[in-house]
Amino acid sequence: MSILTELLARVQAAEGPSRDIDFEIRNSIDQTNPMVGVWRYSTSLDALAALAERVLPGWRVTVLDMGDCWVSFYIMELPGEPFEKAIGKGPTEPLARLAAILAAKIAMEGT
Repeated sequence: MSILTELLARVQAAEGPSRDIDFEIRNSIDQTNPMVGVWRYSTSLDALAALAERVLPGWRVTVLDMGDCWVSFYIMELPGEPFEKAIGKGPTEPLARLAAILAAKIAMEGT
């Protein structure tokens, strides 16, 4: 199991914000983050938008509030390329988006 797969499992199991998850995201996929010592991926939509721009350039996001959970889709469509999508689910919008970002990164590792 890769580090990202293990991290995705932790995000999917999270019931709310986690400083430990924030730290692991910073160390695993967002080493270019200019905000030294301040990472709020599990709580901040702004932080997640900036993260997605850095690690998933060109991907679009869609988010749905399903009532009992949030679902996030990251989609990449390039002319002449296969359609790519990643789905994340969580109890909060930031956790759903974070799960989808990790799912996209895992899919990119496999290609």
